[in-house]
Amino acid sequence: MAAYHVQQAAEKYLKAALVSVDITPPRSHDLVQLLGLLPAERVSHQVLDAAGSLTVFAWLTRYPGGPEIELDDLVKAREEFEIIKTWVLTVVTPS
Repeated sequence: MAAYHVQQAAEKYLKAALVSVDITPPRSHDLVQLLGLLPAERVSHQVLDAAGSLTVFAWLTRYPGGPEIELDDLVKAREEFEIIKTWVLTVVTPS
């Protein structure tokens, strides 16, 4: 369940980035799709890779009976979240 919450936190950051440039975020948990709504030149490959890796946790770990997530995978998910969070905080200018 922790991996799901890491994905959700990344999703909220990306949706905040969309709102900061006057884009209404769609109802989607696909982090790559959300990044695709932003100007491509502003999105690094590292951020895209992190988003792709985290997106699967939106549904993989949300419901009972899903696979167990190893601690190493959770640590990696947390690192990928930090990549997204740091990127968002550098591209979003406070209003």
